[in-house]
Amino acid sequence: MEKYSVRKPFTVLVAVIAVLALGFVSVTNMTMDLLPEISMPYLVIVTTYAGASPERVESEVGIPIEEAVGTISRVKNVTTNAAENYCMTQLEFEDGTDMDSATVKVSGALDQVTLPDACGKPSIIELSTDMIATLYVAVEHEGDDIYELSDYAEDTLIPAIERVDGVASVTAIGLVEKEVLVKLNPRKIDSLNNKILKAAVKALDEAEEQLSAAEEAVEEGQKALQEQEKSFGGTLASALFRSSTARQGTLPRP
Repeated sequence: MEKYSVRKPFTVLVAVIAVLALGFVSVTNMTMDLLPEISMPYLVIVTTYAGASPERVESEVGIPIEEAVGTISRVKNVTTNAAENYCMTQLEFEDGTDMDSATVKVSGALDQVTLPDACGKPSIIELSTDMIATLYVAVEHEGDDIYELSDYAEDTLIPAIERVDGVASVTAIGLVEKEVLVKLNPRKIDSLNNKILKAAVKALDEAEEQLSAAEEAVEEGQKALQEQEKSFGGTLASALFRSSTARQGTLPRP
């Protein structure tokens, strides 16, 4: 090596300069990444079905999706988790699968599936190391209780961190929210219901009495009307008879 360096000093100089240049370029472009990007052969399909039980979700959503995506090439395993209001289907592909192409195929297969009208559009999520949290931060604020600390973290700290360049999402764990628990007294409810029932029964009885009185008044009115009609008919007939007799008495004799 020494003899070669003495005989070829220019070649050695060029090699040293090239190594230094490559080292400089590598150092300046090197980034710090504790979790490098790794392509994982997994896709997750999430479908919402509001108000449906797990059994209904499985039969109407999970099984049709499994049958549709199970025939896609290079699919290794299909796992479905049916829960209340949603269904999650996980697809495992063979190593070396082009996940972009697999996503397109899965999307095309889902377009052929007929789901209930109440279902939301299936969402396709590609699993990757970018979805794993890279930093956990504990929050403490002197002089605040757990409620004030939760409000501070949610209203001030989290929005500030989300505005930092490179931050994709921020998830808070352990925040406490105030809730109001209303507990009703069954005895008082029953007593109030009884009072309302008695008042309603009394009002119905009074209304029934008024209706009966109104019916009696209508019947009496009808009877009085009939008597007046009879009296009016008799008076009219008598008047007509008297008028006819009077006319006959005044006629000249032949």
